Amino acid sequence: MANITEARIERFLEEVSVWARTQPDIVALILVGSHARCTATDDSDVDLMILVEDVAKRIANWAWIFNFGEVRAVMRETWGRVETIRVFYENSIEAEFNLATSGWAEVPLDKGTFQVVRAGISILYDPSEILRPLQTAIKADVI
Repeated sequence: MANITEARIERFLEEVSVWARTQPDIVALILVGSHARCTATDDSDVDLMILVEDVAKRIANWAWIFNFGEVRAVMRETWGRVETIRVFYENSIEAEFNLATSGWAEVPLDKGTFQVVRAGISILYDPSEILRPLQTAIKADVI
């Protein structure tokens, strides 16, 4: 990604957050990775964890990725119980939409989730506060 402004990333995150609030199957939206840690560079992708009721359903119909810009390319990845749709947008944003059920955030955490969470998260949407035990565990350093 070249010359991605902070304002453009903030607008993208706001668009995704507003969209998530309108989706009844989304239980939480979390920013992870370098943007959550405030260490992002121009080459950093935007890593999002989207906790949903049914991952297979979201993966089967991923037309929603077009809500956030013109899509240049898409890649699918699987990381254990996390399904990923990596999207390269025409506006130079590379977004990694990681989909998992709420079990992803249950304490105690599995090794992969532990590494992601330990590195830093920013909760963008959590209406039922399912991430509260995770936040408590992070603060107490018992994850």
